[in-house]
Amino acid sequence: MNKKHNLRNRIVFSEISTNISINRNDIRNFFPTYNPTVAESLEKFFQTYNPRLVTQLDFYIWRVCNNLEVEFFGKDYTLFANGINRVRQQEKWTNEDIKASKENPRGFVKWCEQELATTLEKKKLHPNISDEIVGGDIHHRNVFKKYVFLQNNTSEWIITNNEGIDVDIGNSFAKTIKWNKIKTLNYDHPILSYIVDFTELQEELLELIGPKIYEKIACIPNRYTIDLPVNFRNLFQKLYCDQKRWQYDNFGKINDNDRKQPFYIFMRDVCKHIFSLWDEDIKETHCLEGTWSRLVLDSILNSITESSSLASAFRKVTYARKPDFWLLVESAGTIQEILFEETSGGPFVNDTDKFHTDRYKLFRFGHDSKIMMVTKLISENAKYLFDYNILQKRLCDINLFLIQAYSTKLRVFIMDQPGPPLCRVREVFDLKIPYKSVDEDSVLQFIHSLWMIRLGLEESVNELENIGREIQVKYQGPLKNFIVPVPNLEYLTFPSP
Repeated sequence: MNKKHNLRNRIVFSEISTNISINRNDIRNFFPTYNPTVAESLEKFFQTYNPRLVTQLDFYIWRVCNNLEVEFFGKDYTLFANGINRVRQQEKWTNEDIKASKENPRGFVKWCEQELATTLEKKKLHPNISDEIVGGDIHHRNVFKKYVFLQNNTSEWIITNNEGIDVDIGNSFAKTIKWNKIKTLNYDHPILSYIVDFTELQEELLELIGPKIYEKIACIPNRYTIDLPVNFRNLFQKLYCDQKRWQYDNFGKINDNDRKQPFYIFMRDVCKHIFSLWDEDIKETHCLEGTWSRLVLDSILNSITESSSLASAFRKVTYARKPDFWLLVESAGTIQEILFEETSGGPFVNDTDKFHTDRYKLFRFGHDSKIMMVTKLISENAKYLFDYNILQKRLCDINLFLIQAYSTKLRVFIMDQPGPPLCRVREVFDLKIPYKSVDEDSVLQFIHSLWMIRLGLEESVNELENIGREIQVKYQGPLKNFIVPVPNLEYLTFPSP
């Protein structure tokens, strides 16, 4: 028998819960026919080595080389495989895992010691150096190494608690990232693109920093939670009461004072669009994604982005790797992306997979835009900017807007970068689109939320343009191919497969 050939074809266990490695009773539950000595051996073995990567042959090698002789590979040889089958049933193994769970041949005792260094040493669960990380692919390992670097260094994301003590949020978040957690993540997961996703509860971070600090960093800005102004409500009521005349620009019995309100044209146009949808009476059976975008979404997105200070907005036509809708802003001779929208299927189709995929896609678009801003505006001009670090901080604080249209709703997120390379995502609104006739207050809240988004977007655009003007004034001489290394530029979005 060719023993080395057998080694190359040995099986890999499916993942066993980490608790097995620290709880002897758990081991006995998985392998109830083993005597206590075997249970103790398994406990020690899984405390050191990754259960996903080791085989029953590795366990045998380890026992021989550590003089832990227990009756196992004799008449009871099949017990180990039977125990693994129980694990398989509880862990719901895939077909590949089942195929890999076949028993290995046994004739390799003499080979054990010479192969130990190249087998078990590379399968340690807790490696001492980063090069010993196993599992995942090269991209997962590179991302994890950068998180390890963040764990051992101070970040720029610092919050002062009520006792006046600084809490390093970036460093704390990095410490919640473990290799066993990161190696199995799909390529589009926010963690792999250095994104802290506060649309979901970050339990480990919450436990690490406490609820008060967590609430401070996860809450949305106050501007998105303010009460409705009285003049906003009064103007809307005039338009709502005259909805049958929405085709006319002067519907609503508007006076000169109403027309002077900064939100008058915005509110009038959104109301006209909503009232026209009510007359359209959209049929659910005939309204697919394209129809929904054309009839409903485009006018809403245009109402948010149309302003003299905003640049061009685009609806995707042929760009495979672009969002469905995005907004471009010119700054210091560069084109920057500041708003992205994805439509997650038709409005009356529940596609859960596409909902999650598109949400992560939006986050990746936002992170890439943040990297592009720093690259084009700061890194390539830093030679001429004596305060480039201040300008970079201002760029990081700009909120990007990420909008997901799913079902008949709009989910609106904002993304900033409080501690490069880490970006932060927070949800500001989850809006029900009033495409059918609803009560007055529901329409009013929807329009006011859109107005808050537009004001926030204009603030971001104005700040981006101001930074661009300052850069153009401050640098001297023609731009050259000179790049100052900026740390967060090394933390690119995790590549697609």
